[in-house]
Amino acid sequence: MAGTTQRDVDGDVDMAVRQPVFEFIQAPKLEDWSQAAMVKWRKARSQYESRMRQRCADSGESLTRALATVKDSFDPKLIEVVSLYELKTTVEEVTEDQLVTLIYDRTRNVMIEFVPDLEGFFRRHLKMDLKEVDVDARVLKYYRNFSELIEQTGRGGASKR
Repeated sequence: MAGTTQRDVDGDVDMAVRQPVFEFIQAPKLEDWSQAAMVKWRKARSQYESRMRQRCADSGESLTRALATVKDSFDPKLIEVVSLYELKTTVEEVTEDQLVTLIYDRTRNVMIEFVPDLEGFFRRHLKMDLKEVDVDARVLKYYRNFSELIEQTGRGGASKR
């Protein structure tokens, strides 16, 4: 059987099967119960699941065994509080479906129900410099101040239509 291997021009053995490349893919942690943290976690979790699906497709590994559970993605103290006060149960009795449903419901409802008072916000924080006599300069300053305000407050997503 020693003579059955094929070699390339350098004398190296040609591999019939690709060598797997493993990358450490860590599941995102949910460490806060705020809307922003949950939305960020949902996006990171979706990316994590997509990368794991690809890895499992390449390696033949079982996706259900490779994925970290949603329950394990929670900060230990946070899951205790969420289990007790949101789901009215113990950590041991909480299921994956309950957690996923709760997160999706909370982010969907909060995002639908929460509409910030942008008009009042801009009225308080954004002023046009009427002392500037050059109209073009006045308008450009206003837009620059607007951009800086959006950058500082992180309201980029809220102001887009």
